[in-house]
Amino acid sequence: MATAAEVVGMSTSRLNRINPVMQGYVDRGTLSGINVRINRHGETVFDASYGGNPLVNAMCVGVLR
Repeated sequence: MATAAEVVGMSTSRLNRINPVMQGYVDRGTLSGINVRINRHGETVFDASYGGNPLVNAMCVGVLR
């Protein structure tokens, strides 16, 4: 279950700007499927899937301190 973004210092409205960008990749055929998950302070604040099987090409980008 996702935590409200504001609880961990993020903006829900800004995170929702991800939706049209990712859907655009699927609509243009650049990618067949995408899964986006964003965590902050150990809490999931955004989790969305677009298109078909997002596990065909997988990439994880993160920052560790």
